Amino acid sequence: MFAFAKTIWNFTRIAGLFLLIGYLNLVHLSAADYFVATNGSDANAGTIGAPFLTLTQAQAAVRAALPTATEPVNVWVRGGTYYLGQSLEFGPQDSGTSVAPVTYSAYTNETVTLSGAIKLNPTWTTYSGNIMVANIGAGLDIDGLFVNGDITKWSCIRQTHPRPWRSHPF
Repeated sequence: MFAFAKTIWNFTRIAGLFLLIGYLNLVHLSAADYFVATNGSDANAGTIGAPFLTLTQAQAAVRAALPTATEPVNVWVRGGTYYLGQSLEFGPQDSGTSVAPVTYSAYTNETVTLSGAIKLNPTWTTYSGNIMVANIGAGLDIDGLFVNGDITKWSCIRQTHPRPWRSHPF
């Protein structure tokens, strides 16, 4: 009888453990989770396996989900640098409700950088000796240039520059 009672006790503990794990999984899965990653696409569903590319798309998905949301809404931003082509604005409608608050967070143990800069992918050519030239296209108003995260020194500022008074960190 002792062996039988011990078996039932072990079964009860294991069953309780599975119920607890199942409950924790339900709690996690019941919240509306959206994911953003630098290798995502805004045509994706915003899941961990098919993340959005931009925070703007995640914001639009959250706004669309809020009217019927009954659980917290989480936007998980995967590690990397996100270049924002325009301002990302949050208003009262982005906060959620008392039953469905909205949280934007970096994914666990990952570092996220939001940059207002424009990422350039120029082709560098040698001008003369150690002087390199990059064509970045027309129409850009540049007041600083970073290469590999470090600000660069400019070789010159033309006298025809529309704002010759602009100071640069030389």
